[in-house]
Amino acid sequence: MPLVPAFHPNFVDPPKPPSRPVTKIIAGVCAVICLTTSYAGAGKSAASGAPQTANALPADGSTGIAVVDVDTETGKVTHVQIERSSGSRRYDVAVIDALEHKQFSPHGAKQVRIPFSINAAGVFTQKDVEQYLSHHGIAANAVIAAPPPHYPLSAIWSIAAGRGRYELSVASTGQVASVKIIQSTGVGRLDTAAINALRSWRFRPGAVKTIIIPMNFDTQTGSYRILLE
Repeated sequence: MPLVPAFHPNFVDPPKPPSRPVTKIIAGVCAVICLTTSYAGAGKSAASGAPQTANALPADGSTGIAVVDVDTETGKVTHVQIERSSGSRRYDVAVIDALEHKQFSPHGAKQVRIPFSINAAGVFTQKDVEQYLSHHGIAANAVIAAPPPHYPLSAIWSIAAGRGRYELSVASTGQVASVKIIQSTGVGRLDTAAINALRSWRFRPGAVKTIIIPMNFDTQTGSYRILLE
């Protein structure tokens, strides 16, 4: 089930920075990750309470804890330390990067401990793809591989979502020859994630020539979904 954000009385949104995407995080909750985006801050401190894997995704529901030091006069963040790792170094680094650019209320707490966790509310499976194809006159067993996209980390944190439709042209070998955007999600990162996944789809030779695949990228703080609709 989607996570419910916790409220922290000293937590306020800062002014939007001129050259960085707005990052949203609420005390007690942060969003899921994927590894399509590289983040600054790889050299920041990160104490590990769990074994870290540089490129692996943490398991759904994994919880880490960040400790944030705050200048009580200005409310600005002075230091972020990962007290307990999510198990993914990239995810921990992304949390550090996000928290370093948050603003707290002046004259509040000097140090704040913030849990962050992951929740996949729903991502389509190959069985869902087979059912979708069968409704469009294509045998379910035509599908060999149909992995879903990774929801881009940067899109999750900025609460970016959208629906897209993509036309697959399939070669006689069953490999996807090309992917064309019929309807954009309106978010380039989501379209790129969809196209990258669809290019890796495989069908039985001769079973499919062209097919339009809809994808709905949906996110809330702390959870995400990718559906065929």
